[in-house]
Amino acid sequence: MENSLSSAFENALDVGCMTGVLAVVVQERFGKMARLLHLEIEYLHERIIRYVTQIGKPESEAAEEWRIIGKVFDTPDQMQRSFDSMQHLWANGFSRGASDRISIVEPYRAWPDLRLILMEEAPGTRLRHMIKDVQATPEHLRLLAAAAVKLHRCPLSIGSPLRVEQLLSSCHPRPQRLAKNFPELAAAINHIVAAARQIENGFAGDICTLIHGDFHLAHALMENENCRIIDLDDMSCGDPAIDLAEVFVFLKRTARKKKMADYIDGLRDEFVSSYAAAMGWEIIGREPLYESLLNLKRACKCFRVQDESGWQEKMVQLVEQAAACMQVMDLDRLDPGKFDFDKVIERYERCPGTV
Repeated sequence: MENSLSSAFENALDVGCMTGVLAVVVQERFGKMARLLHLEIEYLHERIIRYVTQIGKPESEAAEEWRIIGKVFDTPDQMQRSFDSMQHLWANGFSRGASDRISIVEPYRAWPDLRLILMEEAPGTRLRHMIKDVQATPEHLRLLAAAAVKLHRCPLSIGSPLRVEQLLSSCHPRPQRLAKNFPELAAAINHIVAAARQIENGFAGDICTLIHGDFHLAHALMENENCRIIDLDDMSCGDPAIDLAEVFVFLKRTARKKKMADYIDGLRDEFVSSYAAAMGWEIIGREPLYESLLNLKRACKCFRVQDESGWQEKMVQLVEQAAACMQVMDLDRLDPGKFDFDKVIERYERCPGTV
């Protein structure tokens, strides 16, 4: 499998191979008289490739530049699933020029033999970078909240619902191995795992919606008051609070690292208020459960990678953070009360985000 993936990636980086592929795409896009005159290939990161083409058209004397982004997948099935999801979203309110200014990048073509999706290279700046550079405004977070709402209300159904058990199994290594290797953490880890399962079992009704699955702020491009959602490979059905946990964890870590708590708090307040105005408070009330599991997953990764000094101390801190978030959920099970802005912010601050 790894060799075939490597071969697919090599082909996607080969000018000769991709000239034939992109010549077809150019004619599909611009008409049968259009010609691919020149191609340059740039490896960007991970499995992302940029194709810079020069296009000749009968109505134009000068060549026109057209940039395309390609992404290589592990298997043709993964590629097709991602492409089908993008096409569905594009056809159902997420296309360029959407009236609410929330869209995805346009999917152009899928090539199973290359395990490759070709898509639009969209303009814009990643919201993650804007926040770190203190360029983001509350309006950007309102737009991010609107993007989350739009996804969570989308009727697209993808596969089986993502449950706590699948989130635990995505930890590498598994939490049980972490507990075995660090007995001093075993009680906290075992409680987190058991409590997560029990809390989920207590949820009433079907809470699942379409979710992004990796709603990191690097996956939101902002440009001229437009938001484009990218990297949709992990889209599935699940608790929408999973996406909110990604946002909360990022804001907390950035506030600590950049020492700009007041600025981040203002962005957080806008996101929370805007999302709750559309979706209510119940979803946000479940967020600490998934924040706990995100911290546990990061602790497992620290143990697996061990690539920086102080990794063991960081791992311990992440387990402690996960336990603190789960304690918030435990206390609310005893006295759930009624969620509102003040209670959500109180719980946000009781779930530490220091690593």
